[in-house]
Amino acid sequence: MTLSKYIVLLLIFILFFTTCKKDDEADYITKETIRGNVRNNCTGKGFANIEVKLLERYEKGRNNVDVNSYTCITDNLGDFTFKDIDIHSSSKYTYAEYIASHYSPEYFLYGIGPLEIEKGHMSIFNQIGISATFKLLILQLSQNVTSIAPDTFTINIQQRTLHYYEPNRVYEETGFPRFFYIGALGIYSYVNVCNYPMGWWHITLDKTKNGVHSVINDSIYLDMGADTSYTIPW
Repeated sequence: MTLSKYIVLLLIFILFFTTCKKDDEADYITKETIRGNVRNNCTGKGFANIEVKLLERYEKGRNNVDVNSYTCITDNLGDFTFKDIDIHSSSKYTYAEYIASHYSPEYFLYGIGPLEIEKGHMSIFNQIGISATFKLLILQLSQNVTSIAPDTFTINIQQRTLHYYEPNRVYEETGFPRFFYIGALGIYSYVNVCNYPMGWWHITLDKTKNGVHSVINDSIYLDMGADTSYTIPW
């Protein structure tokens, strides 16, 4: 056998060996416990009774992915734990946390994810932030009360907590007498605020009545799905 044939056979052997080694990537399984907390960005506190999914994705080939999932419900503090999960070392396996969005006539729950978890960070406590809305807030004047010039007011409401955790989301409304509708029976003047983030809303009322100017600061807590009213102190 000539030297050139030996070289060709050697190259074929090396190519075959390296290809098999790549295809048969070693996969080791370790047990991991994954912990975290779901924060309600509208209140700054843990979000209870939220379904969190841990997604395990396995790439079998191009456009061919198997997904396995584990489910956990957050406790009263918003904490969740996935205990003794099999974690594959192979790069074909990836892991992510996911919270689905939920919509109903009463409220919106804005989910998040999938949020991929690096395998080297499985033991790190994960903080996840989401938000939800109230249904309806009616800002109204007291019964049979109207604002007639030169009497006037400006009412401003702000959701400051959400803005702290999500600076790009600014929620506030400012109302003036001309914005208020007269009720069907002519009893109340009102304006509606719908499907805004739940939590504490800070209220600033700047009013002039009978030539006297005053500023009143107040607040109201609106739970998820809340449907309520606030009477402006006139």
